[in-house]
Amino acid sequence: MYLYNSVTIAHVDGADLLANICDDFSNLNNQRIIYKGRFPKYDNEIAIGAKYAKEKGFTVGNEIEITTNGNTQKYLISGLTQISNNLGRDCLLTRKGYERLGTLQNVTYYIELVESADIDVFNEEMKNNFEGNVNTVINILATMDAMGGVYVSLITIIVIAILVLSAIIIAFVLYLLVRTMLNNKKRDYGILKSLGFTTKQLILQTALSFMPTIVISTVIGIIVSCFAINPLMSLFLSGLGIVKCTFTIPILFSIIVGVLLVLFAFALLCLLSLKIKKISPYHILVGE
Repeated sequence: MYLYNSVTIAHVDGADLLANICDDFSNLNNQRIIYKGRFPKYDNEIAIGAKYAKEKGFTVGNEIEITTNGNTQKYLISGLTQISNNLGRDCLLTRKGYERLGTLQNVTYYIELVESADIDVFNEEMKNNFEGNVNTVINILATMDAMGGVYVSLITIIVIAILVLSAIIIAFVLYLLVRTMLNNKKRDYGILKSLGFTTKQLILQTALSFMPTIVISTVIGIIVSCFAINPLMSLFLSGLGIVKCTFTIPILFSIIVGVLLVLFAFALLCLLSLKIKKISPYHILVGE
């Protein structure tokens, strides 16, 4: 169990900041909150949002003036955070650090239970046993699952949209390439048919001629995407206060998607090459 409370304080000549207060930040499960520097350890230290620090020109080691309840104190910036709860306008303080400004009116504690415990039952027991002293109890796990479900649904929609868009672009490009090639090599296909090649063989040959380029392009695309996804997500989420994303890249999923795109391209090439059926040596000779 550890204290983790949130109150609003103000940066002198700046904006209001959401202050997250904890007795010991080493108890936090997510140690990646700190983007640069370290968590505050002493009562004269503070960690502020990296986005807000960039806006105001602050960095680790600078001093910042904080005020609340008519009291103003200076703090040394020990680290920069990336928390999206208040669009990057947030900070971290130890309890002793906040008590330089005032006294906490309410406190919030996080309690970690064993996996076999029923959180909702535990919360009811806490409310009953400490009736009148507990304002509210929250099932953080359920809240995180609900919030995570929204993000997962959003990312799923984005991934599907990207895959559909990729398939449309591939289809359009291959349509132009195959159409141009068949028009330019109509005479060659007629000669090959007169030599005994079947339509099925020519369709397969045409499709396979594109495959090395498609496979190489797919592999390069997957590799580039794996390296670019976190920087791109950091760019998209920078407005929320996220500075550096460290999402785990689903390598197996990326490989499966790559294979499916290659198979889709091959099937589409075979379909587009069906026009070879209409090419015959007779029509070519008559045309000449």
